[in-house]
Amino acid sequence: MQKAIWITFGLSLVLVNVVAELVFYFSGQEIVMIFRVVLILGITMITAIFAGAFMLVGTMEGEKPLSGHVSDTLGSDRKIKPDLNSQADSINTPVANPQDNIDQGKS
Repeated sequence: MQKAIWITFGLSLVLVNVVAELVFYFSGQEIVMIFRVVLILGITMITAIFAGAFMLVGTMEGEKPLSGHVSDTLGSDRKIKPDLNSQADSINTPVANPQDNIDQGKS
């Protein structure tokens, strides 16, 4: 971002002064130095704003979504996949003996 701002500052410094000299040469109207400085700084500030905005957009595009890691995501990652192992485990799981619960309560 700093390179873009420095390049724009240099280009605007040269171009604003060239345009001001051309205006003076062809029309005889002089553009005062304070107006030239304001134009140069204005162009530089506008470039800084746009360069920062492009940098933020590029950073946001590079971020990875949190899909699958949070419970409130929207979209196709919210589809529930059937767990086939849970049904097979319930069939093969031995049933607890009710007598074991009674024996534990007495001790």
